Formats: sequence, structure tokens, C-alpha cells
Amino acid sequence: SAIFVQLIPRFSACFFAPCHGRSWFLQHLALTVNHMGTVLVDQVSDCATRIAELLSCGEPVAVDYEGVNLCRSGVLCIVQIAPKQGEVLLIDIETMGNAAFDEGRLRELLESQSLMKLCYDCRADADALYHLHGVTPHNLFDLQVAYCTKRDVESHRRDPFLKGLGNALQGLGLGSAQSRQLEQVKNKGLALFAPDKGGSYEVWRQRPLTQALIDYASLDVAYLHVMFEKWARFVPANQMREVTEARVKRAVDGRIAAKGQHMARKDF
Repeated sequence: SAIFVQLIPRFSACFFAPCHGRSWFLQHLALTVNHMGTVLVDQVSDCATRIAELLSCGEPVAVDYEGVNLCRSGVLCIVQIAPKQGEVLLIDIETMGNAAFDEGRLRELLESQSLMKLCYDCRADADALYHLHGVTPHNLFDLQVAYCTKRDVESHRRDPFLKGLGNALQGLGLGSAQSRQLEQVKNKGLALFAPDKGGSYEVWRQRPLTQALIDYASLDVAYLHVMFEKWARFVPANQMREVTEARVKRAVDGRIAAKGQHMARKDF
């Protein structure tokens, strides 16, 4: 059965009202954070039930992935899924294996042409999904494309390099308290798995997952709906779908894994 874990910050539904300017945004960013649950899903039947609910709802979901050297030559351990409201689901691929994609219906969600998936730079993730599990994600809205396009439009120049998720989180205009909270969660996770911080990616394969890793994984998807609300207007949905599918295809079809310094330059 699903395991409920310590609560992490999420945004309440009132946050997603139409934006009334920067002051409104900053005020509500500070005031409307509440605590929603995170659920570790490690049973196939429970996975199928929860995925069925998301498919039935039909609303966009935010997705992200964690693992060891996450690309075609690595290991996919966790798939994070966050609806606009409700718990963050941590789908335990390390425990369930391919059954999560098949009987657990995760493949159906990721490959759905009708259900939009919000992501942030999904190229290495797609490389891993396809080559390790035979899954080809569709209908992706990549917030990296939206954020980089926003920056280019506002600066009136094309930056040749992509911006990572950390840079995008800064671009949300978080208050100092939230910025410190995010940094603390990130640093605790990185200390466990980032080799340059003395960690090892193999910790994503260990069970039970530590609270620091659960918080880190949950954080990666917690803000994607907020980014979508703010930045989706910079790239029309149809154009985004074409751009993202092209990025994914190049990553999956490439001679080498979609990971490394060659991925830093803008590819759209």
C-alpha cells in the first residue's frame, strides 16, 4: 500500500487565480503556501488506481524523475507526479520495475496524447524512459523552453545557453524565507547523492528512502504548476508540443546519451 510521508510545502488552489501583477504574485507566494502530502507508491495495484484517477481527471500533471546517471545508460528509480491540487506521488520504479509502467498504467499516462505533462528539461528523462523501459512520452510542456523564451523576449536578445531548474526557481521571485527553505531542502538532498558533495547516486536505489531524498524529489515538481501559470503565455501550447517532441526525439535518437556538457546549449 502507499506510504504517507512527511508533509512538504505546496501551493493552495487560490494561488492559481489569474495574476494581478507582481505585487499580487509575491504576496500570494508568501501567504498561500500550505502543506499537502507526499505519497510513496510502491504497490502496482495502488499505482494503477492513482494513475486512473489522474487520467480520469484529465488535468495537466507535473512530472520529474530521479535515478542513477539518469539517461539510457543509467537507472530510473523514482517518477514524481504532481497534480495541480493534491498529493505529490513518488512512483517507486526501483521497487515495482516495469510493472509500474504496464499493470500500474504509468506508461498510459506518460504516452497519453490528451493529458498534458509539465516538465523541466525532459531530454535525459526521455532518453532513460525510452531506452530502459520502452516508454515514449507525449504531450509535454517543457517549462525550460518557456522560461528561456521568456528571458529572451524580455532581454531582446537570444541567450545561446539553457537555464536549469535552479535558475528558473529564482526567476519566480520567491521571498527570502522560501528561498532559504528551498536551498535547505536542495542542499540536504545533494549532500546524499551528488558526487561533488560527497554523495552517491546509488542512494536513490536504497530502501527505505530517506526523508531528505523524499523532500528533494517532491520539491522538483512542486513548483512546475506555478511556472506554467506564469510563463505558458510565452510559447503557445501547439508550438510547445512540437518543440518538445523534437527535443525528445533528438535526445532519444542521438548517438550518445542525452547527458553532459553538450546538452547545455539551446536547442530550439
